[in-house]
Amino acid sequence: MFTPAIYVAAMPMASAVMAAILLILVWPDRVRPTGLPLLCLVASAGIWALFYALEILTPALAAKVLMAQFQYVGIVFVAPSWCVAVARAIGEPHLLNRRRLALMLLLPVFTLAAAFTNSYHGLLWSKTYLGDEAVPMLQMDHGPIFWLNNQYEWLLLMG
Repeated sequence: MFTPAIYVAAMPMASAVMAAILLILVWPDRVRPTGLPLLCLVASAGIWALFYALEILTPALAAKVLMAQFQYVGIVFVAPSWCVAVARAIGEPHLLNRRRLALMLLLPVFTLAAAFTNSYHGLLWSKTYLGDEAVPMLQMDHGPIFWLNNQYEWLLLMG
């Protein structure tokens, strides 16, 4: 039997499937300058979409929070992957040497660690609860690490 959650989760699940197909199609081009960053970008978006769909389908709050944590495996690497792909696509790969790349990944890795340890500090999500919609969605009050990472990711996407 179909529940409303299945209909709500259909779009992010379709996005995850499309990302998987795109990964297969792009795989042969991974040796090109933009190939590996593009694979990382598509994989990150696919992971994000897959775990968002699973979050929607999961009824319990604790399980929804776990799915949200796994979404961050994708979320934090979308913008850095985009940034590297653009730098390589415009013929300026020297802008992101190993040191700069490591520095660029510092906040995303810190944010990912914060997602999985949030129950100890509440700095990514200060409060998590279920909404009262027909399909109970995970609601979050965002903490300072969320906003710091959010602005950083937008900076990478726009810069």
